[in-house]
Amino acid sequence: MLIRNKKGVALSLNTLIIAILVIIVLVVLVGFFLFGFKGLADQAKKVFFGTITGTDRTLAMQNCEQYCDQAELLKDSTVIKKVSAYCTKFFYIDDDGDGEAEYEGEGGDKKFVKFYCFPGAKTVKGGKTPAESLNVICLQEIDGESIQDICLK
Repeated sequence: MLIRNKKGVALSLNTLIIAILVIIVLVVLVGFFLFGFKGLADQAKKVFFGTITGTDRTLAMQNCEQYCDQAELLKDSTVIKKVSAYCTKFFYIDDDGDGEAEYEGEGGDKKFVKFYCFPGAKTVKGGKTPAESLNVICLQEIDGESIQDICLK
């Protein structure tokens, strides 16, 4: 027994497509009325493009203390400066608790601040990206020089 008349299947598929389009239009309209056009655009940017969520300062400083202990195991000042997490790793910090890392600039010109472990990072890591220091002191010495001084070279 062959079914030659498939209009019922086509109708339900068309109905499904129309229903999906109607739902999308309704979601956009609700978003427009709740947030306005600018607010809707900002919400869409947050959903699709995201933002940099910052790390808690206390957690970052604890990580830096561990990085300091690990750097002592390297025993070579040139290696420490190049590969030690204490000298090279940075964190994005969220100090004000708004869910977004600290930044300079506004809108599309946001430059997220990189927080390095060692004191004096702002002067060493100059350039276009802003840098700050978590001021975690690392007094372990390699060849009579502290690890934090090695990072500043």
